[in-house]
Amino acid sequence: MAGRFELGNGLRNRFGASSFDKSVDTVRRNLDFELPPEGETLKRLLSIDAWALDYITEHSERLLKKKLSRAEVENGYTPLVRMYGSCSSVKTKINIRGPRAATYWDDKGQQIPECPAEGTWQDFAYTVQVAIPQLWQMHGTFGLLMEVQALCLQAPAAVNPFAKS
Repeated sequence: MAGRFELGNGLRNRFGASSFDKSVDTVRRNLDFELPPEGETLKRLLSIDAWALDYITEHSERLLKKKLSRAEVENGYTPLVRMYGSCSSVKTKINIRGPRAATYWDDKGQQIPECPAEGTWQDFAYTVQVAIPQLWQMHGTFGLLMEVQALCLQAPAAVNPFAKS
């Protein structure tokens, strides 16, 4: 399941690339993207979550070292898609530098040598390529790891508040 695929185009994030401990400059960070309602990205991720529940239930003894019922898998599984009200998001991990770092591109197809500066991640819309390389487990919970492989940064279109409509 580690193949690379496009998560979406024009995706936004609210919080930038962050880590649990804000006082440490970590290489690996969380990067959450807001998902457009009823879009193809949301449908694809919900289908991946449904597949994961089936697969983990069928193979729980091998994957989690004990046979679990569907209800137990549903209780322990952390879905890719997080729903809150009418909004949804997906949590990804990104390596911002180092040998496994994501690559960064501008909307003209030119590679950018570094990730966006701190405090500017929210200024862009993104086309995102991701991979799902593994199942993670921690303290009785588990889920699929979604890792950013490449980002195309797009400056959001400016809206003239004085334009006549």
